[in-house]
Amino acid sequence: LFVIFLTTSMAALLVIGVAAYFAARNMLSQSIMEGYTSIAQKMEEAVISELDGAYATQALVAKNRFIVETIEKITKSNLNASDFFKEYTDSSGLTKELILQLKELQAADSSVSECFIMDMSGKIIASTLENQIGEDRSADDYFNRGQKELHLKDV
Repeated sequence: LFVIFLTTSMAALLVIGVAAYFAARNMLSQSIMEGYTSIAQKMEEAVISELDGAYATQALVAKNRFIVETIEKITKSNLNASDFFKEYTDSSGLTKELILQLKELQAADSSVSECFIMDMSGKIIASTLENQIGEDRSADDYFNRGQKELHLKDV
């Protein structure tokens, strides 16, 4: 009788042990898969963020290239900057496009309050604040220092 009881008890414990083992194995497996999924999602987010940053950088480079090319056109023409823009505004919308590019550059950095381009005489020829186009800034410190060296002015 004792042997039958012992055998029955051992069989029951074996069944419970095997069931517990498989349940624990499935839970552990599921936990590991959730961890891998979480890691993969974080990595995907990091890659997407990096690509978005690279796209934004490329967009800014393209905008800067447009601005540089426009300034090169002004430099190569025989017109001063103001006359250049008067001539090209009506036919090509160059001034409006340049102002749009400046506004997009400004929007990319919340610390920038205004972007503008001056001709060599200190007159603003393109600005994100369009009412300032035509203003003479030749007496301003940043213009005079900018004639000698790279000069960025804090607001």
